[in-house]
Amino acid sequence: MKLYGVDVFTMEPFKGNTAVVCVLDGDKPDSWLQSMAAEMRVSETAFVDLSQASLPLRWFTPKLEVLLCGHATLATAHVLWRHLGEQRDLLRFTTLSGVLPVRRRDKRLALDLPAIEVSELAVDEQANAVLPDTWQAWYGNDHYAVGLLDSSEAVQSYRPDADTIMALGKPLILTAPGRDGDDFVSRFFAPGMGILEDPVTGSAHALLGRFWAWRLNKSTLTAYQASQRGGRLYIHCDGDTVTVGGYAVTVYQGKVC
Repeated sequence: MKLYGVDVFTMEPFKGNTAVVCVLDGDKPDSWLQSMAAEMRVSETAFVDLSQASLPLRWFTPKLEVLLCGHATLATAHVLWRHLGEQRDLLRFTTLSGVLPVRRRDKRLALDLPAIEVSELAVDEQANAVLPDTWQAWYGNDHYAVGLLDSSEAVQSYRPDADTIMALGKPLILTAPGRDGDDFVSRFFAPGMGILEDPVTGSAHALLGRFWAWRLNKSTLTAYQASQRGGRLYIHCDGDTVTVGGYAVTVYQGKVC
């Protein structure tokens, strides 16, 4: 089985978010997939089975399987196009979140995701515990908590505490208006999934894209995720679909012995 290490949402190696793509040679038990993801020690490992026309795709963190992962989906498409001879410009992966289409436009990859809505919430004790003093509003749904801060500097300087964020029972997103040509910035924390901070989170921008498109009254946006590695995303909102795009670069390849 072939393995590829791909950095996504960047044109430079060692930036953006790393995904390992494992090309399966047949069915593997879930325990094997989870053990492989734990061995890889990156935020997500993608497993794709090319023996099936439906292109089944699954994603695992070092701790658990996730329902949706944007950057590892783009990494998988990149591997198929860059290394495995795929000729189609549109790929459709069958996943736990339904069929996810990925397109290539020159060197940029684009993934269509269903838009995610959040509602403004009252700030409670848990929110006060995780939010810095510069917070402006608090939003959320069943799957995410979102803190709106007053500046990109406040987002970048935030110091996460794993136990406090885990008490929320869901991942924490911090976001603020951007600068230097970016419409907004963000950071993403998910210690309950085994990821204190995710370098660049494609799936979270199905939420952030809708959130900022409404606030800024524009459908096409550029975003920067301000983690230590950092990554840039290109977003287009069209009705209930948020297209999340970016670049990808292969860093290494190998095989499972």
